Amino acid sequence: MGHRLYKVKTNQIVIESNRIKWMKSNETAVRVLLFFSIIAAFVLGIKYCLEQPLIILPGNLAILIATFYVVRVRNKNLRELPYAKVFWVTIVYWLIVICLSSFNSSKDLRYFGDGLYLAQFIYIFAIALLFDIPDVAIDSPAQKTIPQLLGEKRSILLSAFLVSIVLVYQVSAFEVNWKLFVLFTCLILFYWGLLLSKQKEFYLSFFGEAILGMMGIYYLVCTTV
Repeated sequence: MGHRLYKVKTNQIVIESNRIKWMKSNETAVRVLLFFSIIAAFVLGIKYCLEQPLIILPGNLAILIATFYVVRVRNKNLRELPYAKVFWVTIVYWLIVICLSSFNSSKDLRYFGDGLYLAQFIYIFAIALLFDIPDVAIDSPAQKTIPQLLGEKRSILLSAFLVSIVLVYQVSAFEVNWKLFVLFTCLILFYWGLLLSKQKEFYLSFFGEAILGMMGIYYLVCTTV
């Protein structure tokens, strides 16, 4: 949300999507949400840094990438580099969700096997590439995002295939249980709804963000239930 508001205010958006139009008409609400989000992130960041100083390393790297994802240097930012957009998003999510949570885990993450970090990177990448589908209308052709190269349907199928790989890893690493069944069911419903949706931008804005955190919730449940 923050990077989109920045792009709006710096006139980096040529074609306005429905999401951008909504943000323009509700700018005050967006600014309030961003303010409290930043305050919460700052407070939690200080708390965890005091408990585990190593968090500073991946945390600062994530902030650095997120900053230059929207801030232009010599008329270009990280987002506008060809083929790279989805990788920057994936790396930031991965650093924050996986690396930071591992430093603060109440249970040894080796419980999930040596392939945990790679599996999570693939999962985040698979879901993140879907967010480029609504952006096809506003992204420059020079960015060469996956939906621009493969098209909408093939991008969804690629995403589903990559998620399937992660699920195979889960099945091979652990016994099949109700937690894995719930995760599998949610993913099936998500992709089914995405294929049928005629408003993919709004669908992904809610369900996409939710499914992005689904794997993290799955690991949380596994370590606490």
